[in-house]
Formats: sequence, C-alpha cells, structure tokens
Amino acid sequence: PSHDSIHSTKNTNVSLLREWRGRGKGMNNQEKKEYLKKYIPAISQLESMTARRINMSNISAQKITDMPVCHSHIGDRLAETICELVSMEDKFINKELEEYQEIISNVLSAVYGLVNMTERQIMTLRYIHGMKWTEIYDKMGYEEKQTHRYHARALQNIEINIKVN
Repeated sequence: PSHDSIHSTKNTNVSLLREWRGRGKGMNNQEKKEYLKKYIPAISQLESMTARRINMSNISAQKITDMPVCHSHIGDRLAETICELVSMEDKFINKELEEYQEIISNVLSAVYGLVNMTERQIMTLRYIHGMKWTEIYDKMGYEEKQTHRYHARALQNIEINIKVN
C-alpha cells in the first residue's frame, strides 16, 4: 500500500478484532496504527449491516403479512421458518455490530484521550476522517517532517484499551 493509504488491503474482518483483545497496553506503534486504521472500515461495515438488518426486517414483515390465508398449516410453518431465519440472522448481525461498535469506541476513546491538541487533531484527521498526509499538512499548516513528528509522538502517547472477552 502507498504511504498515503490508510486503508489496509486486507479484508477487515470481525475475527481480526479477537486477535487484538488484551493487547492494547502492550502495542507497538505499528500495531497501534493497524488498529486505528480499522475505524473507517468499521464505520462502513456498521452502516452496511444496519441497512441489511432493516431490510431483513422489512422483508420478513412483508412476507408474513402478504401470505395468502390457507386452511393448512403450511402457511403458518412458512411464516414460522421465515421468523426463525430472521432471528438467526439478527443474532449474527448483533454480534458483529457489537464488535464493530467496540472498534469504533476504542479508537474514538484513544484519539480523544490524547491530551496534546495538535496530536489529537492529526490523529483525528488521519484515522477518523481518513485524510491523506498531504491534506493534513495543508490543513494543519505544518511541514511534512513536523507533522510526522507529531504523529510519532501521538502514537507513543495514545492508549488503546481493548477489552478482554
């Protein structure tokens, strides 16, 4: 990936979060950057899964209410099966939503927990807003080296607390 790219080419997967549990305090700078980079994909996944959940609920409600009335139990069994499938899907989606929400919460807490305002702003622009380095230099009014020094210091100072489950 390019120097300006903040998105990993690897697939951001919820199972990757499990690998990070309990490592927050002992992370090196590279690991901190990798974790911080999970914020934007987590936001995208959260939005996508929320829309999917709403869509599944609408489909199930429509299928159940639009079913023809019949005198056998086939219609009841079909409605019941659809409800069971939606319930299973909901459980799966809820677990993933919780894990993406945890990533988002961890990153926001870490970034906004930085005491130095310049460090906080650079980390916010880079990892929360997804800005490229050149955009950050322009916005902050700093030279490239100075911006990277602040970034390095922010990485040293940032504390990412990942819950152990």
